Amino acid sequence: MTSTRPIVDPLTLTDGDLTVALWTLQTPTGERLILSGESAETRVDALALESLTWQDDEVFEALASVPHEDGTNATEPSDELQISNEYTVVKLRKVETTAGQRLSITSPKLGYACRLSPAELDALTHKRIEYFSDLLETPFGPEDDHHHGVH
Repeated sequence: MTSTRPIVDPLTLTDGDLTVALWTLQTPTGERLILSGESAETRVDALALESLTWQDDEVFEALASVPHEDGTNATEPSDELQISNEYTVVKLRKVETTAGQRLSITSPKLGYACRLSPAELDALTHKRIEYFSDLLETPFGPEDDHHHGVH
């Protein structure tokens, strides 16, 4: 049996009746982020999270079957987590926007970022690690659009 221990209290995002909790966990094989949604839970490492930062809106819309909205006028982050491994560091911040609560995922090393809604995060809880591996097939951002920042 694998021994694990939570590192911090959960960061929670809500939208109506939907709540998603996130927290870091130290395992024998490294640090992970646990995404816990309404009916599922998944664990991802920093590289898998970083792969989300350069995806186009269409990826997130297909994921959650709702229009992707970054929101504007983000408040200062109220909660923050950081997860890292030997390849990268990813910062996770809860922000309030005109579109509601969002999780800002930032890769300081690459300069990419995205904001995900509770519905999009909940949809990620149903994904296996192979989903994130597929996102890594286009490393360091979309081949035809090397823009940085929230998209």
